[in-house]
Amino acid sequence: MYGSRHSHYGYLGNFSEINKATENGGLVNIFVKLKYQLFEKNTVNLNYHLLLLANNVEDDTYTGTGSKILNKNLGSEFDFIFTRKFSKDVKFQVGYSFLMSSKSLKIIQNVNDKKCRLPQWGWIMLTVTPDIFKSKE
Repeated sequence: MYGSRHSHYGYLGNFSEINKATENGGLVNIFVKLKYQLFEKNTVNLNYHLLLLANNVEDDTYTGTGSKILNKNLGSEFDFIFTRKFSKDVKFQVGYSFLMSSKSLKIIQNVNDKKCRLPQWGWIMLTVTPDIFKSKE
């Protein structure tokens, strides 16, 4: 359902279309992914993404003379994922993500604090991957 950008740039999916999401400024993603085994069948993941513009982008809201370049910091995303593996074929996951947007990201994406203070989402997924056809080779 989601392309590889979804897993690389955060589960919130705010940067699935990089050129549109950054006004062609490109994206630098500095990330840390931590995984902790909680008992035998449970894991907890915490992913952190520091999102930055790769190139300079002009501030369209600047009303002074000349032009002003936006700060390259777009914000930080946090992803929390809990996984419970019931068997080799069945697992259950719960996730929660939120993005702490910078002023630059709000300007680029035309978002004010009245529209959205903290972009966030949560999800629940049950994955069943049975072996329907098996080859002896």
